[in-house]
Amino acid sequence: MNITPIHCPDSGCFWSAHGIPDQYTEARDWHLAAHRAEEHGEPLTEEQIAYATRAGHVIPGTAKTTAAAVAALGALPVPVGDQPQPLDDQRLAEITARTPERAAALTAWLNQFAPVGGQRALENAETVLGEDVPALLAEVQRLRASRWDATKVVERLESRLHATHAELTRALDRVAELEKAAEEIRFLHKDSPMGPCPTCVDGDAMARGDDPTVPYPCPTARLAGATDCDPPSFRPAKES
Repeated sequence: MNITPIHCPDSGCFWSAHGIPDQYTEARDWHLAAHRAEEHGEPLTEEQIAYATRAGHVIPGTAKTTAAAVAALGALPVPVGDQPQPLDDQRLAEITARTPERAAALTAWLNQFAPVGGQRALENAETVLGEDVPALLAEVQRLRASRWDATKVVERLESRLHATHAELTRALDRVAELEKAAEEIRFLHKDSPMGPCPTCVDGDAMARGDDPTVPYPCPTARLAGATDCDPPSFRPAKES
């Protein structure tokens, strides 16, 4: 195969192109024509434009960027392609089921049509389809199972958290109730204007006809936190 460099015929131009085999005449002619059209203003022939259009080459003097193409042609509608679909249980099962069949078909094709020396390609395909793909599918299954297990653990923890929160709320409500009761006890047994323990009586003493008055602080007042025995009217005088 001969590959001759392509040179611009103008003596003052040092442009050249390399790497295009001599047998590809149209391609070689196009590269030279494109250079001369862009650098020397030489017009392209209809045959050259037709070849460039067919081969997908950029024609000198036309839009070369997306922005320029939009400015020249306007925005063109682009059809919406297939969107990636989630890998649900059904799709995963379908992929797992058809992998061995496709692996066998590709291996058979490579055995029949692979060129001489294509043994490495055959081995690579067998490794990918026979080992790598099943391993990846198994890993996907494992990760999905792990996610399911983790979801169940989270659900159980959330249930326990809700139960603990409800129990804590009940405990706080009970504490508030007891604190309120303690305040009422303090008032009745210590801070009442009627004096300390105005409602406390000794039932046994009353039955005997003795003085039923209970000295302050009574057992209930002590449970409520009372320590001194002076009624409210006595305290200012004592403190002064």
